[in-house]
Amino acid sequence: MTNAINDLWDDLHLKYNSNPEPIQFNFRENAIKFLNEKRNNTTSHGIYPYPGRLYPYIPLILLSLDTLCPPKGKILDPFCGSGTVLLESLINPIHKRSAIGIEINPIGRLISKVKTTPLNLDIINEKKEIILNDFKNKKIHSIMVPNTSQFHFWYSKKALQELTKLKDSINNLENDDYKDFFWLNFSFLTRKISHADPFIPPAVLLKPYKYDNSIKKKKTIEDAIKNAENPNLFNLFANLVSNNSKRIASLNNVTEIQTKKKTAEIIWDDARIMKYGSYQYAGKISKIKTKKIPKSSIDFIITSPPYLTAQKYIRTSLLELMWFEDIIEEKRLEIQNNSIGKEDVHLTKIDFHDLGIPNIDNLVKKTLPISRSRSAEVFQYFYDMKIVFKEMYRVLKNGANAVLIIGNNRVSGETIETHKFLGEIGKDCGFEIILELKDPIRTRGMITKRHGNGGLIKEEYALIFKKET
Repeated sequence: MTNAINDLWDDLHLKYNSNPEPIQFNFRENAIKFLNEKRNNTTSHGIYPYPGRLYPYIPLILLSLDTLCPPKGKILDPFCGSGTVLLESLINPIHKRSAIGIEINPIGRLISKVKTTPLNLDIINEKKEIILNDFKNKKIHSIMVPNTSQFHFWYSKKALQELTKLKDSINNLENDDYKDFFWLNFSFLTRKISHADPFIPPAVLLKPYKYDNSIKKKKTIEDAIKNAENPNLFNLFANLVSNNSKRIASLNNVTEIQTKKKTAEIIWDDARIMKYGSYQYAGKISKIKTKKIPKSSIDFIITSPPYLTAQKYIRTSLLELMWFEDIIEEKRLEIQNNSIGKEDVHLTKIDFHDLGIPNIDNLVKKTLPISRSRSAEVFQYFYDMKIVFKEMYRVLKNGANAVLIIGNNRVSGETIETHKFLGEIGKDCGFEIILELKDPIRTRGMITKRHGNGGLIKEEYALIFKKET
């Protein structure tokens, strides 16, 4: 199996060297063919939906290649999202490795933490009963129910009361791995029993008439309305915990995870300055004592950076973040404004200047007369990504590799070949491109059909860089 997958790499590398153009490559088919591995919703990958999540077959293949990363190498994902790379590093069928992740979205950090942490199923069941008993006996007048217009917009009176009771019952637990697990289940239900449309990732008010022409979707909408107006949160939570317990149980089959010989850690929130912080609970990162990730200390980077204006990552997590005690509206906006690839860039804060990449500089200038705001989004995205590339180059060991998975989209009617531009940034920062692969996007929480300026995202590119020595 090991020889076969490495022979596959050699063939791809030779083909690319003779003709340096992106090679069509089906990651799923090759993972099944060469590794006899499948990924499905029963693993901890399926513990929580997340927008634009990375297809697990991509890191599954890449982490199986000796050529890309030494067997005992340390993995970094600077845009770890919901932790796909972190989990795949731990469970790879050939080489199990430790990994660290950086993610700006607290929900992403929480998901990553939970899906890579083994838990005792008996303890989960014990704590679940404690939570449910407390929830059942709790009097609503004993707790403070949110009373802002935002909460009343998204929730019925009963849903607000039920969620507040459940949150209070979970908060009675000590801050540990189990509390994170239950908090993640709670977070899922904040969307499940809201007035948000279940078919649209960003929080959009549910409008039943939109689905009059689809019997199947209409039934889903009717159930969503029922859950929103008169939720049975007790049963919903109990069933969700039961299902996710089974998914978490898959980690208990991996000895290296159980014995903590291989671990995954969420360490920081900003890929533009890569540091070690300290994960606390519920997605929080402590920044009291921090240090930069040391120079030349990482063996391999795999990451899927945010798409240029193509995903509303923070807005998609609006309902969950509303329930985080320390994330008030101003804090949520701060997170959104600090995100890479964001829409609605503040024009007054943009200092347009050449980035030293002719094709990007020309694109910004070309877009400027059409739409100053869109031009600002393009400039800010590539400006930020250049900083990220410099950080990746700094932390990688000499001769080590980095893989970026990215798709193209459209801005103001202009097709943006993001993979090419990021390739140019990488080369400008000292990297060499040693292989480019492309794989059609199927379904993985990605908005593949978009209105307005986003365009249609049809395929992803995997750009493999080497840090030149």
